[in-house]
Amino acid sequence: MIRFLADENFSVPILAGLSRRRPDLDIIHIHELGMDGTTDPDILIWAAAENRVVITHDAKTMPEYAHQRLRDGLPMPGMVVVRHTMPIGQAIEGLALLTGGSFDDEWANQVRRLPLR
Repeated sequence: MIRFLADENFSVPILAGLSRRRPDLDIIHIHELGMDGTTDPDILIWAAAENRVVITHDAKTMPEYAHQRLRDGLPMPGMVVVRHTMPIGQAIEGLALLTGGSFDDEWANQVRRLPLR
């Protein structure tokens, strides 16, 4: 089963809608872990240790840190970048479809963006 970690600024309404749409998903928000203010590299370290795909709105720094981990040969369980301007319903639908038929090992070493192009 795919396990997700939503970073600090990820939309709580999107997470709530996704959880209603796909109650089988294991999603943790960084707030639940008491990790507010944690740096992007440290979030990726934690996500890798827990084998959690990161969900983020940060299209600039977070993907760059993920790519740096890949260049360094470090584990990166995956990342989904959701445009912060994407309507909530579209983001929920996109994430639900993206996760619908995939397994956790399919996400390794990938940075995907919604909407898919």
